Amino acid sequence: MSVRLLPGRRAGALAVAAVAASATTLALLAPAAATAAPAAPAPAQVPGDAYDPAPVRNGADWLVGELDGDVFRTSFGPNVSGTVDAARSLAIVGADADASATVEALVPHAASYVGDNGFGTLVGAGSTAKLAHVVQLVGGDPRDYAGIDLVAQLESRVATEGPTAGRISDEFDPENEFGADFANTIGQAFAADVLTEAGSELAGPVTDFLLQQQCADGGFRLTFSAPDAEDQSCTEDPSGTDVTAYAVQGLASQLENGEVATAADDAVAYLKGSQAADGSWTDGVGGTANANSTGLAGQTLGLVGDIPGNPFVVADQPELAAIWLRKNQVDEVATCTTSLRYEKGAQAFDPAALSLGRTQGITDGTAYQWQLSSAQTLPALQWTPAAEDDAALSIDPYRVRAGTVAPVGITGLAPGQSACLVGAVATPVAVNAKINGTTTGRVQTPSLVAGSVRLGVTLVTSTQIATDKAYWLVSATRFELSHSGTAPRNGNHTATILGAAAFEPITVTLNGRVVLRTRADVNGRAVLTFPVGSTVGRQPFVIRGESADRYRTSTVNVTR
Repeated sequence: MSVRLLPGRRAGALAVAAVAASATTLALLAPAAATAAPAAPAPAQVPGDAYDPAPVRNGADWLVGELDGDVFRTSFGPNVSGTVDAARSLAIVGADADASATVEALVPHAASYVGDNGFGTLVGAGSTAKLAHVVQLVGGDPRDYAGIDLVAQLESRVATEGPTAGRISDEFDPENEFGADFANTIGQAFAADVLTEAGSELAGPVTDFLLQQQCADGGFRLTFSAPDAEDQSCTEDPSGTDVTAYAVQGLASQLENGEVATAADDAVAYLKGSQAADGSWTDGVGGTANANSTGLAGQTLGLVGDIPGNPFVVADQPELAAIWLRKNQVDEVATCTTSLRYEKGAQAFDPAALSLGRTQGITDGTAYQWQLSSAQTLPALQWTPAAEDDAALSIDPYRVRAGTVAPVGITGLAPGQSACLVGAVATPVAVNAKINGTTTGRVQTPSLVAGSVRLGVTLVTSTQIATDKAYWLVSATRFELSHSGTAPRNGNHTATILGAAAFEPITVTLNGRVVLRTRADVNGRAVLTFPVGSTVGRQPFVIRGESADRYRTSTVNVTR
């Protein structure tokens, strides 16, 4: 079963593909090495089967907007590696024209990216494989790209004998202080996929060496053994989320091979078992949840889960990953805006990066991280669940004390979706939906000197859908009261009040004794008929509303 190009759950999605990361990328993303993560608690069920295209669309739009001349730019110069990632992701989600334009724009940068970079590397095996794969993905010819035969160059960096047979390696200048072999399992996975697609006779040895990098827990290690080691397999090295996701994607075109299928099944089990209950992944124990690991693992499980018959038994893991990513994707609406208000669709590396961005925006110093996170996570957003119902608000009780914080219940959002509460609130409130599409916004109500007034709260999302909910704002008051002033002994007296809140509870006390409990009508009016007893003369009574300072006092003259 060959599944190199898998249709995703999103229309127009393309393929299983691997991403090779540069040494700089790995330094930014990988936490301290540790043993494999323990199995996470069983994740919550995600309702519904439909997917929301907005996160993918917004993410793709942001990426294209960042491609200045179709290449990412930072204060350090062109970000070529991140641009290759962006081209790959745009191709996978069906943005073919943008992906092809980006690959074309990379032509002037290709020689230094895969060859002599001025820092000791003469031929980069991982970067060669990564670029060759993206050229393949957009329908180009990797044997003739920018005047380079990328397939032949990659084949030249594959060992053909001894314990390292099938291993890729960089060619570097030993006289350069920065020169070293940075090849690793990510590049190996990428090379296995590229050479298989190209029909190279080295595809088998490269795949075999990749399988040796799988550890006992099912995950794959990142770094190779020393080149002169007799044993080139994983022994005590830690597994990682990112490299395991790359490995599964690199092996996906060879699942008809029983050994490959078994290895992929063990790797998928490792990924499923290391996902946190909130849908995220770290790249190892001790690290923090981050978008790159979550996006790569979520995408991998989504793609293999879409294989007919679901042989890898993938459940809601891709959806949960996409929800976590959506919560950390910029989607500011209405007046709930920050310094990220012009960065819609950008993917934050983690919640801390999102929080910092809201204060400082995306700066020259942080642009690289935002670009890389967005480029590597976009395909995983294909599995973002859509809302099942129309958005709705509830305020319970919907009579709210002026100047207090009122809870506003929200239902009908898409899981992880951003929204903004505006209207009769002191300050707009930004919210994110939970997995079930619900959340609670706590709004500060306006101050009111006296009386009650009917106000409205509005929920706004990026799709311009708005839902209104009215509530009554109440404060200290003396109701408007009218009554005849007299009543017969042992009879009833009738008084009418105006100015209450809708259905506000009303209590009438005569001579310190409660004689009536009722509610105002929807217009805040109440007709109060209560017994006056047998005592003749002026009898004081108090009409009290929902709180102790909402009252009106008067007297009734009881006659014989």
